[in-house]
Amino acid sequence: SLFFLDAILTPITLSLGHARLGNIFFHGFKVSFIALFILLIVFHLKNNMRLHFISKLFVFYLPIVLIHGLYVYGFNYYMFSHAYGLLIAVLGLSFGQYFIQESSLQIINGFQKKLRYYFWILGIILTVYIQLHFMGVIEYFGMSSMMGYFSLYFLSQGLIVLFLISLIFILFSGKRVVLLSTLLTAIIYLIASKKSALSIKIVYFGLFVFFMFVAAQFNLLDRFQNILLLTEMNDNQLYALTGGRLFELKYLFSFMSENIENWYIGAGFGAHFIEPFGLNDDTGSSYKHYSHFSPMYLAMIYGAPFSFLAYFSIGTIIRTAIKKKLTQNWFVMVLIMLTISSFAGSTLYVDMKFWIFLGITIGLIKNKRIEPEL
Repeated sequence: SLFFLDAILTPITLSLGHARLGNIFFHGFKVSFIALFILLIVFHLKNNMRLHFISKLFVFYLPIVLIHGLYVYGFNYYMFSHAYGLLIAVLGLSFGQYFIQESSLQIINGFQKKLRYYFWILGIILTVYIQLHFMGVIEYFGMSSMMGYFSLYFLSQGLIVLFLISLIFILFSGKRVVLLSTLLTAIIYLIASKKSALSIKIVYFGLFVFFMFVAAQFNLLDRFQNILLLTEMNDNQLYALTGGRLFELKYLFSFMSENIENWYIGAGFGAHFIEPFGLNDDTGSSYKHYSHFSPMYLAMIYGAPFSFLAYFSIGTIIRTAIKKKLTQNWFVMVLIMLTISSFAGSTLYVDMKFWIFLGITIGLIKNKRIEPEL
């Protein structure tokens, strides 16, 4: 399926890109994104759209942000990108509900069982990347992958050895957001799980502590250590810690404040702002049409009230799932992980999987009899 194509293709193409075999490989992950986008369009040409409050919110704001954007910026390339961001939300939410409510339990459980097989394939790819990095072939340390999805599946199944192995892969991939969002989701799962006795939770927490201690002894946490030294940071360290995200927000806030109406109704489709190449790089600048801080991406295009309503609705859905004891469900766990990561990435803007998993969670809440086997 396209889910597993995404899981395998993204780290392969990024590795080739970081090995300096061509910048075109950095765009390889878009293949599965575009294929899934086209698939969902075709699916909804044959099936009615299932709209949720968030979907209706996007549809309601569409004429406002479109007209406003055309008036202020004229027709430009960024409009296509912003339209894509809207469509993946509406299509993903609808398809997610169809998938969990209309698919048989055999299909759903079969999909989850494939996770074990593809985990080892992804593990081999990451192992090769790690070897190439330590050999100096790939200088950049930080490989985007979907290993967090697999970690949470193993946790939901009680497969502690595979869970810990997957965490080791995440550590070696060097991605702080993936590690932190996975661990935070695991903690939420253990606290809310109706299946885990207190003794089991204590064992898991103990293993977490032991795992982090061992990782620190082998210097695997070097890329994460500044998180613990926040009060001692200078601007350069803070820039490195956040991957330039605070730097990006500084210029986005400045852009939004140029016109107060941007905060209320958004800057609209086609909006973009200027950001220098780096903190200490005044050799040039580039245009940015989104933010790696997803709430600000929504505020930039649709306005702060829209961003608040969208995240309030997402939070309500997650809270309802927790109250209905659905946190042991892998789909819900992934949604929580992606929501956490959206505060440090452009998840809501580029990744349709977020919206699909949100739609699946909505479907589970509405019809719990479809809950997959765990």
